[in-house]
Amino acid sequence: SVDLVLHLESAIKQNPALQILVEGHSLGGAIVSMLAVQLSRSPVIRSAMTVITLAAPAPGDAEFADFYNRSVPVSYRIWNPWDVVPHAPPACLGFLQVAGPGDKLSPTCDQM
Repeated sequence: SVDLVLHLESAIKQNPALQILVEGHSLGGAIVSMLAVQLSRSPVIRSAMTVITLAAPAPGDAEFADFYNRSVPVSYRIWNPWDVVPHAPPACLGFLQVAGPGDKLSPTCDQM
């Protein structure tokens, strides 16, 4: 099996302009948030990585969100306020989103 971190580091070293996009939708967004923390342990990968989550649930508590926000420098969160998934699990249970307030997409009635 190939170690993902070693493979990505090697690819970036061979092509310093290489950019790594880590993207996930819905539950996949929460999962890639966790993956991004692991990948960001490598300075080589961290400098080449952009994370985008779409309609993702909150991946962890305040401690995780703080650690993520310090560890993953380029991260975008896109969500729709009418979608229930980005509101789950609720903050009243201690869960928080990563990457700040994100970009909220508000559809118009004509788009519904």
